[in-house]
Amino acid sequence: NGFGTGGWWNFGGILREVYARRIDTIDIDDVHVLPRLRRVGQAAKVEVRTYLRNMTSKAREVDLVLAVDGQRVVLGGKEIPGDGTRILTETITIKRPRLWQPGQPELYPMTVAVDEGRERRAVYRLRFGVRKLQTARGGLMLLNGRPLDLRGASIHEDDKDEGGALSQATRRLLVSRLRDLGATVTRSHYPLHPAFIEAFDRYGILYWVDAPVYQIPNSLFNERGVRFAANRAVEQTVRNNLNHPSIMTWALANEPAGSRGELGIVGAGLARFVESSAKAVRELDDTRFVSIDRQSRVGEPLTSSIYRHLDVLGVNEYFGWYDSY
Repeated sequence: NGFGTGGWWNFGGILREVYARRIDTIDIDDVHVLPRLRRVGQAAKVEVRTYLRNMTSKAREVDLVLAVDGQRVVLGGKEIPGDGTRILTETITIKRPRLWQPGQPELYPMTVAVDEGRERRAVYRLRFGVRKLQTARGGLMLLNGRPLDLRGASIHEDDKDEGGALSQATRRLLVSRLRDLGATVTRSHYPLHPAFIEAFDRYGILYWVDAPVYQIPNSLFNERGVRFAANRAVEQTVRNNLNHPSIMTWALANEPAGSRGELGIVGAGLARFVESSAKAVRELDDTRFVSIDRQSRVGEPLTSSIYRHLDVLGVNEYFGWYDSY
């Protein structure tokens, strides 16, 4: 009917603020920070990937300066080709890391700068957290070596007056309600506004985020173009939100092939999507869980071969809520 079928649209138009920023001759497109703990109690190895862009036609030689936890690391004499890009990667050691977790959400500020001679061309600031997520026997999820104790509620960017373009006041209200619940986890069907995720980082609320791949049937997953778009949505979800320690899992899709007629049967196209997307996610980020969210129905298979590509599984139950079977 032209208005969607779920009361909201995934990324339906520009619903958020738009900013313009000044760019010099060298730009920092993005910075990805991946802290890794081999064991809790040991030093953390923090991988920093910096994406640089040369805005001129002439090759430029620059120094990359990283500052975190009292350390200053300089990668000197790095050339960026004219009208080109370059990714610079460095690993920094934090000997006694303060771990991020609900109740103690420790955050580290980091500054990444680009210098050309005595001129500072670009600066990128962010915050990250050090923590270790893993699975254990018996279906346990562990955070920093301890079983997760999760409780919380889901969030939609939807308001009867503001629609999907939520104000700061409404965002603060929703986060305050989570905190009043004593929530240690929240979930959404799509990546929330960055201010939400930054609040989860600050307040120690774990976040189960779904890529905006929503209720696509098997017949469409069999289309190459649909799989391409779905894979891109997953990869962009990871790239845009990688630095947030609150994010615990990258969910590849919400309720794929979940219609009444399909009853959880996984077709060839969906299987290919899950396998390829899970691989792509782990190449970008090997520190979090990979998952999908399935709609549960009476009579569907209890398991699937695609689950071998996942770390955890989200199960959505509607019994007693919606008409279901």
